Amino acid sequence: MVAIYVLFMLISFFYGIHSLFVVQEPVYAVHMLIFSLYFFITIYEIYGKPFQLPVYYLVTLLLVADGVFQLFFIQSIFHGVISLLFAFSAWQSLKRLKAWK
Repeated sequence: MVAIYVLFMLISFFYGIHSLFVVQEPVYAVHMLIFSLYFFITIYEIYGKPFQLPVYYLVTLLLVADGVFQLFFIQSIFHGVISLLFAFSAWQSLKRLKAWK
């Protein structure tokens, strides 16, 4: 499970860097780098070393904003829905960590 998350994190990170510097698509690069950040905090949560709660608030806010931006301004329905699903997952992690602490 962790290996899959690490693979997704690396793919989204390198594709985000590629989109930023090679393809010159900064909107898609930010989208992929936010995904990479989500996978990064999820990996640490799986290892039992979760970040502080403000990090989860920030990632949830970034994913929701990215999802809304993808859905309504870029009109990429697939990327917007995936971003909103990741935001929901980050919000569930936030709720779980608040109950745990």
